[in-house]
Amino acid sequence: MYALRPYLFLLSLIPALFAGWTMTRADGPVHSVEDENEHPDLDRIRKLVLQGKLLPLATLKANVLKTWPGELIGIRVDQEHGNVIYEFRILRSAGQMTEVEVDAKTGKLVEVENE
Repeated sequence: MYALRPYLFLLSLIPALFAGWTMTRADGPVHSVEDENEHPDLDRIRKLVLQGKLLPLATLKANVLKTWPGELIGIRVDQEHGNVIYEFRILRSAGQMTEVEVDAKTGKLVEVENE
């Protein structure tokens, strides 16, 4: 029984992993939600996408990866001045990390940062 204790802790993490997966699986991974004390409500964002008021994350992701090919490392959703912004972190072929911010309503580029 004592030999199983480390594994029991890992098993206790499984529900948390699935909770995160079910929250984000329809649109792709959303790694964090934060910006200037404005926290977008993910349920509200999902409803706005279904109503056609925001572009689907899958569409924005495909457009970003066409222009900036590489391995998608993470996606973050922020809200800046009332606008929903997706930040895509992409590892480029030369090992360069590129952050691309896109407005979820218009699909327009907000900012590109190369690290």
